[in-house]
Amino acid sequence: MEGNSSSHEGINMFKKLQKKHPHLVAISLFVGFSILLLVPHLVTKGMVTGADLIFHYNRFYDGAMQLKEGNFSYIISLYGYQQSGRIVNALYGPYFAYLQSVLVLLSGTWYRYQIVSNLFLGTLSATSLYVLFREVKVKYSLSLLLSMFFVTTYSIQYWWVSQGFTSWGVALFPLCLIPAVRFLQTKKVPIFLMAGAVGLMLQVHLLSTLFLVIAYGIIFLFGWLKSEQKFKIVGEVAKSILVFLLLTMNIWLPLINIEVTNTLIPPFVNKKFVLSTVTHLKIRFLYYPYSLPLYFGLFLFFLVKNWKKHSRVLAGLSITYTIYLILSTNLFPWQLVAGKGIAIIELIQFPSRFFLYANVFLLVVVGLQITRLSEKWQKVFSKIVLMSLFIGVGFIWYQNGKDIQEDYYSDTFMQHRIYTSLYGSADELRDSLHSSDLSEFIYLAQKSTPDYLPNLEEKSGPATNEETRKAYHAYHDQIILPNNNFEKQVKGNQLVITWTAKEAEETAVPIIVYQDSQLVLNHQVLNREDIKLSTIGVPTVTSQKGQNTLVLSYKQQWWLLPVIAISLMGWGLWLCYYMAFYRKSKLSTYEKRVIRFLWPISCTQS
Repeated sequence: MEGNSSSHEGINMFKKLQKKHPHLVAISLFVGFSILLLVPHLVTKGMVTGADLIFHYNRFYDGAMQLKEGNFSYIISLYGYQQSGRIVNALYGPYFAYLQSVLVLLSGTWYRYQIVSNLFLGTLSATSLYVLFREVKVKYSLSLLLSMFFVTTYSIQYWWVSQGFTSWGVALFPLCLIPAVRFLQTKKVPIFLMAGAVGLMLQVHLLSTLFLVIAYGIIFLFGWLKSEQKFKIVGEVAKSILVFLLLTMNIWLPLINIEVTNTLIPPFVNKKFVLSTVTHLKIRFLYYPYSLPLYFGLFLFFLVKNWKKHSRVLAGLSITYTIYLILSTNLFPWQLVAGKGIAIIELIQFPSRFFLYANVFLLVVVGLQITRLSEKWQKVFSKIVLMSLFIGVGFIWYQNGKDIQEDYYSDTFMQHRIYTSLYGSADELRDSLHSSDLSEFIYLAQKSTPDYLPNLEEKSGPATNEETRKAYHAYHDQIILPNNNFEKQVKGNQLVITWTAKEAEETAVPIIVYQDSQLVLNHQVLNREDIKLSTIGVPTVTSQKGQNTLVLSYKQQWWLLPVIAISLMGWGLWLCYYMAFYRKSKLSTYEKRVIRFLWPISCTQS
């Protein structure tokens, strides 16, 4: 009896806390659930190392060392990527890269960083979807369950199992859909909210911004066709775009400058585009986890049963989900546009990515449909959702535990990764991931990735498979292999490369030179005509006998620092406006306390 009494008291206390601080309870549950999914990592002390791990860990290592040693370079890398001076973070969400770098420094080892980043992503994604559920008035308990289930889908697990950065964009996707939902609710464009949402996504992940804009296009077109104030809507969207451009100047202006002054090798161009759908090579997306098809069944069930009773919001989200789902499959005639050198198609890379974002719409639509049912049927379907959640947890435990045991603890750990050069045994690689010296793993595992290198091939038209392979091999042969023959140090925002030559000779130095890169060889400034560049921008210079020193820096445009300052100030002012607006809205007492706390801070920073 005492046990029952104490359990009832615990339940009552939880209900009181939930009623008083529902959002605090929700976030606490999301943190706890994300930790629960990390049990295989915590128990085995192992990691899941995917195809993109080396590339992104180099990004964050570069930012971490810049922060740690106070040597800042916004455009070129100083520490990562073999200290080659190549451009990556400036074109890949620099603010968010520095945030990840802070997590790396706080974690201290790559193993702990994977734990912390997975925990952060799990909590962020669940919270993001939860906020969208609150916006569309999905039942509270159902919002919690569906938000946690979202973490178990491949949309989020893509980062956990393969370090696919798309998951960070998908995690913010629900939050960034709120302006579109507000438009469907009010028939008015939330100018500043929409600018901030798209701006936030661009600061995190360029590709996810494209998928967000496509979703906005579908939803806004749906609402625009039903609106009687079409010209007004167009004007409001234009104003929102102007605010967005102000908030994101730090990304698009350097991007345009670099693209105009250089011809760059684009990220991986998928030559098997038509095969990369969820109905072909990526079919596992459909059952990751095994309970995911249940939600598609529920979607079809409600679609048939209630298709005449759809609200404006429900109809808009259902249509968008259907379009995204079709675009992720071979039902869409991708063969008509793939391989034609169309930039936006090549940027998408894999049509299966539409499915990762489609999961957001699926869960919201199902949540809305269940919420509209009677209380009796709500309980029935809530139990089904709870069951799917248990299945999802078991699935993640099994998959991650299996990956850790069969890969991380195998004798051939990382031995067969494509375009990867290893400078240590499996044991040394595992030890380096647990070492407080972050550079150990960066040195032991090096991957040839030619993204954003200069493309100095004299040709036109889209790259062929053979040319793509040549770029990977060129980076391996010209940067990775000879790198140990040179000593590299960072001084301020410059790379100092030294080597010894037995005689005066031509020497290829393993760094990357862009149009605005500047070289000083043995105290003599080199002009472009003095430098012979390879097809990926590796310079060949004339060494003198004995010690040689080459200093690499990047000519920073006069407008770069003002642009960064304007962008940061814009975000501060945007936050002040947002806080001021919501101080007047009908929020809970707890939420108003949070805003009163944040309000003076945000305005002071701006």
